[in-house]
Amino acid sequence: MYLWTASAKELEWTKKGKIAGIYKNADQLSDWSYPWMVPLQDNTWFLVFYASSRMGKSSIYSMKISPEIK
Repeated sequence: MYLWTASAKELEWTKKGKIAGIYKNADQLSDWSYPWMVPLQDNTWFLVFYASSRMGKSSIYSMKISPEIK
């Protein structure tokens, strides 16, 4: 999962870097979608997304991250 940023007025998106990866044993999952983040405090964010196989149950994943943007 990659972090992208843009000005709200111009929407010229810039890729900032990878913020989350997928475990190698997650190859049975093929539908990764709807990520969102909200700020918590002191450069800490709460990240949520779901993952599932094409025809099956969906799981919701979450994590706290503190990205280092260069």
